[in-house]
Amino acid sequence: MCKTCLSKLQQRKCPFDQSLITRDIDDLPANFALLQLVSATATPDNKKLCVPTEYKQYYERAKACVEELALLLKPVSSSE
Repeated sequence: MCKTCLSKLQQRKCPFDQSLITRDIDDLPANFALLQLVSATATPDNKKLCVPTEYKQYYERAKACVEELALLLKPVSSSE
């Protein structure tokens, strides 16, 4: 979710698992994997994304999770 949508939540709870959000929205880390997937400037020849070194391991794991989720959802989407 983007920060704008998170800031508009009526309750400070995660929309997915309903856990309480205790951190300030502005202090939440960026999801670089998701940003790369939805980036309007991303092209097949422009795959390099500037990910801070301290977040690289999180980026790689998040990217793998998003790719797995996309594969799981694809059959559902194509059946309609």
